[in-house]
Amino acid sequence: ATLPVAATADGQWLLFGGKNKTLILQDKSGREFDTLIPSGATVAFSKTGNLFASAIEKNITIWQVNPWKKLMSLPELHTFFVESLAFSPDENLLASASDDGTVILWDAHSGGHTCRLGKLGEPSHALWTVAFSPDGRRVDWGGNDRAIKISDPGNCSTIEELAGHSGSVHDITFSPKGNLLASAGWDGTVRIWTLDSTRKVSVLTGHDWLVNSVAFNPSGNLLVSGGWDGSARLWDVTTGKELATLVTFRDRKNWLVTTPEGLFDSSAYAGNNVYWRPAQNNELHPLEAYYTDFFHPGLL
Repeated sequence: ATLPVAATADGQWLLFGGKNKTLILQDKSGREFDTLIPSGATVAFSKTGNLFASAIEKNITIWQVNPWKKLMSLPELHTFFVESLAFSPDENLLASASDDGTVILWDAHSGGHTCRLGKLGEPSHALWTVAFSPDGRRVDWGGNDRAIKISDPGNCSTIEELAGHSGSVHDITFSPKGNLLASAGWDGTVRIWTLDSTRKVSVLTGHDWLVNSVAFNPSGNLLVSGGWDGSARLWDVTTGKELATLVTFRDRKNWLVTTPEGLFDSSAYAGNNVYWRPAQNNELHPLEAYYTDFFHPGLL
């Protein structure tokens, strides 16, 4: 089986883990190219998909995508592992967030570092995520200190903090219009922050454990979150309502999707091997017992 790792915004390129424990680059036609990058690497595509960055421990490399070619290795300036990478929208900067508690901004063309955000610290201050706004005027980052830092990449200054998570901030992402920021917390919550003067925040609950990742759809009206409870959850951004929960099996082929109203759809295997426990009692019933009233094909 293969594991998806990253994809370009236009869907032209997909990166996934191969059987030889290296990352495989696949184009839209299905052609595959072995990148020789270990599958455990931290990775990021640029907005256009022309550039790609990878980090193995403290070593960061920038690549050209088509044709695949190594462009440069960056100086080893982080003192602990790099956990997240992000290109600015214009592809001029690359941001790296590290377990050393800092974000370094790099010139993506020369390889020089332009500035360092944050303070060098112990692994307890580790940073897990970094992201540029769609207009490139801000770079946000977060980690074990539970706050999201808002910074200006132009003058290398941190101008604000967003506080609220009671656990580490593991992922952040901007909405396509840049008016919202979503965060995934190890407190089990997803938060959507308005980036206007009101700074309103919506707290989305539903995951049973740590939340690892968040992503907006291209329209910005939907948000998907993934967690250590084994589920991906789809949310209405405006109302904060959970629309659906998707659970995949370990074989990564079979799945079950449910809605808060009780509707469900599933692969054939899941339909025959999943049991349902009604809220009002502890009895287990085969999923097929609910097909007549609640099965909704095409829900996914």
